[in-house]
Amino acid sequence: MRDPSEPLENAFMNKSLLIIDESVALRQVLREIFVSRGCQVLTAANHEEAIPHLRENSQIDLILLDLDYPLWDGKKVLQELQNKTPGPKLLILSNIGANDDLELFYRQLEALVLRKPFTINELTDQAQTLLHNLPDGNSPATH
Repeated sequence: MRDPSEPLENAFMNKSLLIIDESVALRQVLREIFVSRGCQVLTAANHEEAIPHLRENSQIDLILLDLDYPLWDGKKVLQELQNKTPGPKLLILSNIGANDDLELFYRQLEALVLRKPFTINELTDQAQTLLHNLPDGNSPATH
């Protein structure tokens, strides 16, 4: 849960996010939620679009990754994240049920998992938890 004394805008201001989801509609909604809170947002429909963003933008603070699209596609993004040091924070959005191997992998990446369906408050609370200790960024992310 977020600290009620800290406004959401402070946690998100000047942070850079990458949203990876095959759904155009969900990418647009998520983008609007975080842009309205002061974030700079990049979007990608799949790993082929996401990996160049990861390689070219060292200032990505948080990735929202939908693992419901083909799992092999999501694993490619996760493998790319393992190569980034320090890596961006990771919030996995998923319908996939609990799986010991996946849960261990998520913990190794220090990722949080948000099971679908979720509310906007649940999403922003989880994102704020991950971003809470990051300094304000000056990311040139646009998309």
